[in-house]
Amino acid sequence: MMIFQEVTMESGQASIWLEIAKIAAPFVAAALALAIGSWRFRSERRWEKRLLAYVDAVAALREMRSVRQIEYNAVLLRRELSDQNHAELAERYRAARNRLNEATAAALLLFTKRESAPLVGLEEALRHISETETSYEGMLDHELAVLKRGLDEVGRLGQRALR
Repeated sequence: MMIFQEVTMESGQASIWLEIAKIAAPFVAAALALAIGSWRFRSERRWEKRLLAYVDAVAALREMRSVRQIEYNAVLLRRELSDQNHAELAERYRAARNRLNEATAAALLLFTKRESAPLVGLEEALRHISETETSYEGMLDHELAVLKRGLDEVGRLGQRALR
């Protein structure tokens, strides 16, 4: 009889643990699903922020290049821009440059050092153009080349990083 009681006791404990497992399983599954969903949401949100940083950088570079191309064409054709046109172009360039600065700051936070290096290098190159060129035409030509190279590099990196 003693043996029978021990077996019953063990099977009773097993059934208790089985009942506890039945009750706990949905909570464990819910916690696991919540953790996976949260991780996926954060991962997608980070990807979106990276995408926006690349888009802002490319849009700013394109606007800067567009403004400088208009000015360069005017210099080549020996045409004077009106004060109003010159002021408008200067404002467009300044706004685009500010967007590029913001995109670079975001890149430093969101990207790896290798991914953010082209934007940082581009900003350095743009800062030093006026120091190396002696003519306005030369400055515009040099800046257009730097902007084109920067656009190509940032676009290539963005495509590779966001796959």
